[in-house]
Amino acid sequence: KNLNFCKEPIPKDNLEIKKRVEEALKSTSKWKNNSEIIYGKVKRWFGIIEPILVKNNIPSDIKYVAIVESQLSNVKSTRGATGFWQLVENSAQNYNLEINEFVDERLDVIKSTEAACLHFKDAYKEFNNWTLAAAAYNRGIGGISNAIKQQQVNNYYDLNLNAETKKFIYKILAYKTLIESPQNLGIKKKKIKF
Repeated sequence: KNLNFCKEPIPKDNLEIKKRVEEALKSTSKWKNNSEIIYGKVKRWFGIIEPILVKNNIPSDIKYVAIVESQLSNVKSTRGATGFWQLVENSAQNYNLEINEFVDERLDVIKSTEAACLHFKDAYKEFNNWTLAAAAYNRGIGGISNAIKQQQVNNYYDLNLNAETKKFIYKILAYKTLIESPQNLGIKKKKIKF
């Protein structure tokens, strides 16, 4: 009942929003038996990611974007997005990451987190809202700006977005709940091995 994202409240009276949050939580809890893997990765990588977010004045909840994007793994998508933060080549180079035939700094957790912070800062500067900034990480700053202009709505929860971006914040909230309040998903804290 106290769920929020980056200290921004989530409308709780809207039944559609409640349904989406519950769907994301249900989807996340389906793999609770394998959650030890995620807890192990959180223990290892959040200690590196969180200080970078703090240094860049980025809210701590943004770290959950990396779980949604890559499960905290250096993976490459079919579209060429790479690393923990799933940066595409153009964005990565715009945020000062080196990519060539020998080096791909998107695979460097520290450097890619710094680049992701620059993206979040740009998005926050545009929207003055962390929820929209996180949605823009998925859809692009231009994509969210266009949706806001076309729909005359300046709230993530009221925007009509593509399916992936529409679910994005809810997935983040589900992982936040899994990590911070596992008992809400039926995971007993005694069984969690970090």
